[in-house]
Order: sequence, then C-alpha cells, then structure tokens
Amino acid sequence: MIRLRIFTVAMLIVVSHSLQLSAADLRVPKLEMITRGFVADQTFQLSTLVDLEVAFEGGYKFGADVGFRFLDPAVELTDSPTEPPDHPDQVLLFHYARAITRSVFGTNANLLYFTGSTDRFASGRELQQRFGTRPFDSEFYGFRYFPDRVRYDGIYGVRGTGLQLQGPASSELWNLDLYLYQDQAVEPGVFSADARAMLNTSHIKLEAFAGATFPQAEAGVYRGGLLLFFDTNTGGEFLAQLGLPYWSPWDSNVDLDLDSLFILLEPRIRVNSFGLFLTMFWHPRIYDQQPTDEEGAVDLNIKLLFGDPHQATVYGGIDHGIYLTPDSDEELQFSLAPFIGAATSGVLWDFSLRSRIYPFDLSDSFEIMLGIRTEY
Repeated sequence: MIRLRIFTVAMLIVVSHSLQLSAADLRVPKLEMITRGFVADQTFQLSTLVDLEVAFEGGYKFGADVGFRFLDPAVELTDSPTEPPDHPDQVLLFHYARAITRSVFGTNANLLYFTGSTDRFASGRELQQRFGTRPFDSEFYGFRYFPDRVRYDGIYGVRGTGLQLQGPASSELWNLDLYLYQDQAVEPGVFSADARAMLNTSHIKLEAFAGATFPQAEAGVYRGGLLLFFDTNTGGEFLAQLGLPYWSPWDSNVDLDLDSLFILLEPRIRVNSFGLFLTMFWHPRIYDQQPTDEEGAVDLNIKLLFGDPHQATVYGGIDHGIYLTPDSDEELQFSLAPFIGAATSGVLWDFSLRSRIYPFDLSDSFEIMLGIRTEY
C-alpha cells in the first residue's frame, strides 16, 4: 500500500472545491507504471516505477495551471495493509505552476509566468501538443531504455522561475518561444535565457533552440539543438535530434569535442502493419547541466514492429540492442527483447522479455518488464 499523503490532501482539496470552481479541470497528462523482474544476489526481485502527473487547470477564463508529479523508481509494498511503511519520498511533489496572459499588449502573443519544470526541448512531444499532430517522437528515451542510466528525454529542459513569451498563438504553421528564468539546475543567482522555434508542415516537423546561462564558468554556458522529422508519405521516415547541451568557452576542464554532443538518428520504414526502426544514440558528456559519466557511450537499437500501437488492438515485435562503452570493463553489450502490447480503453499494455546475450551470465542476463501507460 503506497503512502501518498500529499496526493490525498490534494485530492480532498480538489473535491471540496469542485462545485465552486466548475470552470476548472483536473487532468492526468501522464500515468505510467512499469515493473521490472530481474535476478540480483541470486534472488528474483521485482522493482516498480510509477510516474504520475496531475494538472489542475483553470481553463481559458482563469489562465493558470498547476502540475504535480509522483515519480518513484522503486515502489515498495508493505506486508500489512494496515501499517504502511514510512516513505517520505513517496508523495505527490510540486512539478510546475504557470499563469498566462493572452494577447499581451494587443498582439497575437502570450506571456507566461512560471516556476518549476516546464518544457523539454527537442523531444518532439511539445510540438505534437502545440499543433495536434500525430505522434512522431522517438520512443528511445526514459526508463524503458535507460532504467539504470541517465534517463534522457529530449536535449534540454527548462527548470526555474521566470517568464516565457509565446507566439503567434493562432498559427498552425510555426511558433516561437522566448524564456528568461533563474536556473534551478545550477544555483540561486544564475540565470538562463533560451529561444525556441517550431515549424509544422505535412511532411516536415522542425524544432530548434539556443540558450545561454550567466554567470557560469569563465564566460557563460551555451547550448543549442535541433529536432528534424521528415515523412516521405510513402513509408519512409527520418528523425534526428542533434544538439550541444553544454558548452563553456575557454574552460579547459570541458573541451568542445564529439563527447560534448547529443546525437540521435532514427531512420524508419512503415509499410502497412510492419515497421522497422534503426536508432543510433551518442551520449553527451554533460546533460541538463550535470555530468553524465557516459561520454563516448553509444546505443545502437533495431526494432521490428508488427502492428500499429495507435491503431491496432494487439501489436508486437523484437528489440535488438547494442551498447558500446569504450572506457568500461564491458565494452560491448548485446541484448534481445521480444515484446507484445495491447491497446485497451485508453491504456497501452506492454510486456517484454529482455535477454543479455553478450556478455552472458545465466544468473543475471534475463529480465521481464510489464508496463501500462495512459493514452489520452
């Protein structure tokens, strides 16, 4: 039994005010639960991740929203349902708050005041939400592919307190965002500024950003990146995420080289119910302004898919993964993961059996993964 004290309080507040705030909405943008079964110390164990986001939105009239997130990478269950364990980390934590002024100064732009973790750049999901396009982002991110490593998601994320200028609000072709905020990823008194542009056409999706952080390092910290998606409309697709997450000029401790880059290339083939996805991901030395200790690491992944998760009821396939780490004891790892999934009433079920083929050790080379995620 999970002890979610703050979550309970938040729900009581929402219910008690639901009659008074009929124009407000309680939304669940994300609910994901993944259970891993693996062998450790010669014992089969289960570890469950729960990722829940709750947004309390005021709608167009109020122009404000508040988000909370519950993220626990190792949810534990108690032996007695009447005596739950004390887990202070298992609470619904504040995620973000935003207030929006629409058509600021009589223009077609919006001004947002925000605090917390808001947008992630070059993941593709913000562009999908902004323009209402079909899903095209890469699935090669987060806990499913990086359970024991840095959980990459896009090239950079905004965290802090500041202002965002967004416009043009009514365009279905392009958007431009400007950010100025105190950067929570570093320390108080350090500020960041970012600019992001998005382009949406029938065959090409584009997102580009550039930013800087001051005062930091010897002459500031700079970043930039690009997401490009191209659809031939004949079965071929190509996705690229290319970026420099962190660059500090004249800092001898952080050289500008290949290890500074974030590179994800993903050519795809979709023909009727068949899909082939080839993913190459080069890990950066610094990500979200923090060292990764994964410079030089490369993921090569081949995914065969039968069925469409967004249309078919049942789908499945095989994931082949190669992980190269030149500076580690195990320079090469090869895994194979057949998977099957089902779409039922807005919930996607996923089951996979991952086997580490090389280096092979019978005691810890197998793991199962069962997950559910909402689809709204």
